[in-house]
Amino acid sequence: MTTQEQYIARLKELVEARYGSSITTQEECDALAAAVTEATGVKFDGRAYAPLFLSSSRGMAPRPVILSALARYIGMGSWSDFCASRNVLPADDTDIIPVTRPWGVVILTCIAIIVVITAAILLLRSSNETIERRQHHIVAVVSSIEEQWVAITTEECNAIRAYNSSDDYESIIATFIAQHNSTTREDIATDLRTAFATEGIEVSSIELDTATEEIAARCSALRNILSYELQIAEEATTTEL
Repeated sequence: MTTQEQYIARLKELVEARYGSSITTQEECDALAAAVTEATGVKFDGRAYAPLFLSSSRGMAPRPVILSALARYIGMGSWSDFCASRNVLPADDTDIIPVTRPWGVVILTCIAIIVVITAAILLLRSSNETIERRQHHIVAVVSSIEEQWVAITTEECNAIRAYNSSDDYESIIATFIAQHNSTTREDIATDLRTAFATEGIEVSSIELDTATEEIAARCSALRNILSYELQIAEEATTTEL
């Protein structure tokens, strides 16, 4: 575990290296004070540095401002910057002093990014699957209602065909088509709305209108076949004559 004393010891080494010699006397502390002032503009009396370098002053805790002044003297921004730097200790101290490593930060950042991206992908996939399931349910409901209405319309058309020998068959067909085209759409929309509610599916008005129009168009096409059949029959009769 890193101790305050280890950092201070290394700071002293770097200060003496820049100063050019070991500092063991008060006179040398005074000279160091002058050198620090000249290099950094920070002015302290030489006695302020004595607790760090003189054996006679050992036991006195150095003030943080003094440590910061010396850190600035060797090119650091402050004492805290010195302690956070990865380059202030000898290589063989790296296993003893747990200094914050930039690569550790990079690795943790990369892991965090990977986790976020993975979560986003899973969320998007889940969202897409939810959308696909919803669309599948909507298609199933629409297909079911369409099948019902096609069956109803086919049965009604077959009932109308029973009047094909009537003199007013053309009028019967026209009335049938007009009446059902005007009411079928509303009935289909009601059936769809009920079916969606039963299945617990919320749909927008656009989705409901689109499905209604598709089914209504299918039913209308089946009814219009009656007119085409009548037209073909009349053309065949005219040809025979």
